[in-house]
Amino acid sequence: MLAVQVTTGSVLYDQFEDSYLRGALETRLVHLQPGEILIPPGLSAETLRTLSAYVGYKVDYTERPEPLLEHANRAGVRVAFANPDLLDYSAARCRCTEFYADNSADGLLSRVFDLPESVVVALALLIDYLRTFNLDRALITPQHATGKQPFVPFHTRLHMLLSATALQTLSVFTVESASSSDDAAVQLKELLRPGGRSGGVHSTHMRGGDGSLFSVMDFTRSQFGRRLLRRWIAHPLVSPDKLRDRIDAVEYLKGIVEATENDGLEAEDDCRRTLASIHGKIGQLVDLERGLCRIHYGQASPQELLRILRSLETAVTL
Repeated sequence: MLAVQVTTGSVLYDQFEDSYLRGALETRLVHLQPGEILIPPGLSAETLRTLSAYVGYKVDYTERPEPLLEHANRAGVRVAFANPDLLDYSAARCRCTEFYADNSADGLLSRVFDLPESVVVALALLIDYLRTFNLDRALITPQHATGKQPFVPFHTRLHMLLSATALQTLSVFTVESASSSDDAAVQLKELLRPGGRSGGVHSTHMRGGDGSLFSVMDFTRSQFGRRLLRRWIAHPLVSPDKLRDRIDAVEYLKGIVEATENDGLEAEDDCRRTLASIHGKIGQLVDLERGLCRIHYGQASPQELLRILRSLETAVTL
């Protein structure tokens, strides 16, 4: 499995064994929430059944129907069909070699060939498909442009992998009936709101959102901050050292506020004004992750470039 977010240059991969019920596949679909799925030939009936349940209509490579908009019941999830000529590992390896050599990204080849064979095949299929839309450069976004590793495993031993059942039962990201939990979500969010601060970047998240755990916890001020919070909630830390580092960072920030409270009202007001200024500046930043990728793709307009440069200038002052 290979997943790419073309707007941010994030590329995740995974290889896993699954049961008859395809619980592992469903878990990855719920975590990744893809907007489009590229289907190769030869998938089992159980896998196709799971994919069909996710997209909301029947998926069948043999018929290769053109999906209709009214079929896209789950946030417009679209299905496309992969090139069967690249299912052979040798052919896939050749396509990847050609792609990265043509784009002067030979340095990534050693990383590509360290990936499992099934992932290399998936990469070749994705290169072939994205090239149709001139989006294949998302797979060569340089590390210095985004601060990310070129290929990141979907799951590591540092994090817990919550199953699809757990995410749905605990209403982590979605709820079955938002109306029944909306009032409780609003009350809980008001209790969590620090110092009467306004909520996140979307109006639906400023009151209680859709009633999910994520919407209640979301006090972020930027799109990239919101994506980071979502990753943290979806993949809870299990490493004691990493957990202690995160707790220490929170305690440090709490300590600054408590210290100013002990220094008197004037010092406390200065601290709160400084924090409010930081919050305000973060809220004014454009989506830097996506903006830097658009610059890398050569798709940023002069107006966008100016906004990105101004946001970077603001970020330096934080």
